[in-house]
Amino acid sequence: MPNHLHLFVYSKNSKNSKNTINKIFGNLKRFLAYEIVRRLKKSGRNDLLELLNNAVSQSVKKKGKLHEIFMTSAVIK
Repeated sequence: MPNHLHLFVYSKNSKNSKNTINKIFGNLKRFLAYEIVRRLKKSGRNDLLELLNNAVSQSVKKKGKLHEIFMTSAVIK
Protein backbone atom coordinates (compact mmCIF):
# COMPACT_ATOMS: atom_id res chain seq x y z
CA MET A 1 0.00 0.00 0.00
CA PRO A 2 1.55 3.29 -1.06
CA ASN A 3 -0.14 5.45 1.60
CA HIS A 4 1.79 4.30 4.67
CA LEU A 5 5.03 2.83 5.92
CA HIS A 6 5.95 0.03 8.30
CA LEU A 7 9.25 0.07 10.18
CA PHE A 8 10.97 -2.14 12.69
CA VAL A 9 13.21 -0.07 14.94
CA TYR A 10 15.54 -1.26 17.65
CA SER A 11 17.49 0.92 20.02
CA LYS A 12 20.02 -0.81 22.24
CA ASN A 13 20.00 1.90 24.91
CA SER A 14 16.47 3.25 24.60
CA LYS A 15 15.72 3.05 28.36
CA ASN A 16 18.69 5.19 29.39
CA SER A 17 18.79 7.50 26.39
CA LYS A 18 17.45 11.06 26.28
CA ASN A 19 16.25 10.31 22.74
CA THR A 20 13.71 7.56 23.17
CA ILE A 21 12.15 6.04 20.07
CA ASN A 22 8.95 8.00 20.75
CA LYS A 23 10.86 11.29 20.87
CA ILE A 24 12.81 10.43 17.74
CA PHE A 25 9.65 9.60 15.78
CA GLY A 26 7.84 12.63 17.21
CA ASN A 27 10.63 14.88 15.98
CA LEU A 28 10.65 13.12 12.60
CA LYS A 29 6.90 13.57 12.17
CA ARG A 30 7.17 17.24 13.21
CA PHE A 31 9.92 17.85 10.65
CA LEU A 32 7.95 16.02 7.93
CA ALA A 33 4.78 17.98 8.70
CA TYR A 34 6.55 21.34 8.40
CA GLU A 35 8.23 20.21 5.18
CA ILE A 36 4.97 18.97 3.66
CA VAL A 37 3.22 22.26 4.44
CA ARG A 38 6.17 24.25 3.10
CA ARG A 39 6.15 22.33 -0.18
CA LEU A 40 2.38 22.60 -0.55
CA LYS A 41 2.60 26.36 -0.07
CA LYS A 42 5.45 26.61 -2.55
CA SER A 43 3.53 24.66 -5.18
CA GLY A 44 0.35 26.68 -4.60
CA ARG A 45 -1.73 23.71 -3.42
CA ASN A 46 -4.15 25.80 -1.39
CA ASP A 47 -6.82 23.14 -1.92
CA LEU A 48 -4.79 20.58 0.03
CA LEU A 49 -3.75 23.11 2.65
CA GLU A 50 -7.43 23.92 3.21
CA LEU A 51 -8.25 20.21 3.64
CA LEU A 52 -5.42 19.83 6.16
CA ASN A 53 -6.60 22.95 7.97
CA ASN A 54 -10.19 21.69 8.13
CA ALA A 55 -8.94 18.46 9.75
CA VAL A 56 -7.79 20.38 12.85
CA SER A 57 -10.37 20.52 15.63
CA GLN A 58 -11.48 23.94 16.86
CA SER A 59 -10.04 23.33 20.34
CA VAL A 60 -6.62 22.52 18.88
CA LYS A 61 -6.81 25.49 16.48
CA LYS A 62 -7.11 27.73 19.54
CA LYS A 63 -3.70 26.43 20.61
CA GLY A 64 -2.23 27.54 17.28
CA LYS A 65 -2.21 24.37 15.19
CA LEU A 66 -2.93 25.12 11.53
CA HIS A 67 -2.74 21.77 9.74
CA GLU A 68 -3.33 18.11 10.57
CA ILE A 69 -0.85 16.11 8.52
CA PHE A 70 -0.91 12.69 10.19
CA MET A 71 -3.96 10.66 11.13
CA THR A 72 -4.11 9.26 14.62
CA SER A 73 -4.09 5.49 14.93
CA ALA A 74 -7.45 3.87 15.36
CA VAL A 75 -7.86 1.72 18.43
CA ILE A 76 -9.44 -1.63 17.61
CA LYS A 77 -11.53 -3.21 20.34
